[in-house]
Amino acid sequence: MKKMLSIATFFLMLLPAMALAQNPPVRSYPDLTYVNVLQAMIKLGKFKPETTEFLDAYSMVAHCDVVQGSFKDEFRWNQARDAMKKYLAVRTTKFPTRLAVRSRIMFDRYDLETKYYLFSSSTPVQKINTFTTDTRPRTEPCERPTNALLPAHFQVITNNPVTLPGLRLSEEQAKDLRQKFEQAGNANRVAYIRFNIDVTDAEYIGPSVFATQQGAGDKPWKIKATMHSIEFFSDSQYRNRFFYYVPL
Repeated sequence: MKKMLSIATFFLMLLPAMALAQNPPVRSYPDLTYVNVLQAMIKLGKFKPETTEFLDAYSMVAHCDVVQGSFKDEFRWNQARDAMKKYLAVRTTKFPTRLAVRSRIMFDRYDLETKYYLFSSSTPVQKINTFTTDTRPRTEPCERPTNALLPAHFQVITNNPVTLPGLRLSEEQAKDLRQKFEQAGNANRVAYIRFNIDVTDAEYIGPSVFATQQGAGDKPWKIKATMHSIEFFSDSQYRNRFFYYVPL
């Protein structure tokens, strides 16, 4: 009997942790930008700025504000290169591979039969699996010919496309959400959605054993990824989350 009670107590202690795993605390993630994807590739070993040309291209694109004052002086620029190598040696393992895409979504009506609070037809969530970054930064005076070693932009494609007609809510939950829209004067029932994406793999960019200078050729570059989760918020600061969804 004591053994049975101890097992029951153990599972009761686990319940809060299990609930927390299903609905974890709100965290902030870096946006899915050109530079952040490029740095995720560095962490994964899919972009290696090991030669002077690739190091310069990375520095100009990702840290123009830091290096632009050094380029005119070749001696200072050589010092800047050494500093960038040291920076990458320290920071590479800390570059994030989970990145976020923020957007807005509109709700329509609650379907009493399916128990879904449906999304508006103007903001559907249907077979979503492709996210395109901004174009390669072209900040003066950091726009150099070597920058063309890097792609024009990245196309991040997840291996688990997401289709959602809406959010599955109880009638009480749906009434509560609609009431919050009304209290906020949010007649269009606009909410804020965040796609959290794990960058997992990509074709290699960088010097190879076959050539000292082998880059992207200034073309779009496909990145493999997985949709980790989708969060729904009531505020544009992405703090007040009301729904957390994990795709298969």
